[in-house]
Amino acid sequence: MSKIIYIGDQIAVPCGGADQVNLRNQKLFEELFPESITYLSPANLKSNNLFRKFYLGVTDEFVNIVLEELNKGCYDYMFICHSTLGRLAKKVKGVYPDIKIIMFYHNIEIQYAQEYYKTKGIKALPFYFAVKLWEKQAFKYSDYNITLNRRDSNLLKHFY
Repeated sequence: MSKIIYIGDQIAVPCGGADQVNLRNQKLFEELFPESITYLSPANLKSNNLFRKFYLGVTDEFVNIVLEELNKGCYDYMFICHSTLGRLAKKVKGVYPDIKIIMFYHNIEIQYAQEYYKTKGIKALPFYFAVKLWEKQAFKYSDYNITLNRRDSNLLKHFY
């Protein structure tokens, strides 16, 4: 039986559109992998320093938590619910190259980062560079890239 590790918040009550999509994805995985799914979320870490912000939640502490969990069991898949968590995909592929990483794109975040930069100027540069780096790694180190719609699929091809 295959095992999957799900990176993202486990949704009980959706609070918006992204939560609705995440809940749908979680229900799908729970049907496919009953009793074989583990949830880990970078949001559970309370650290709020600049590194956490630049890493968009994927700090060294969170990477170590994920690697420790992967060490415990024979996981076949990792589902990452947001494309800005590409740093984690890179780290996991470096240690566990056989784990199939599935990346879900709610949006193509670099497009939003560009628009944010246009409106906020230079103070948006750290966010822009973080998104550009981590989303590019998400695409590069994932075995499967899933977009929400055709428009995002076309944008993903355009940017990466």
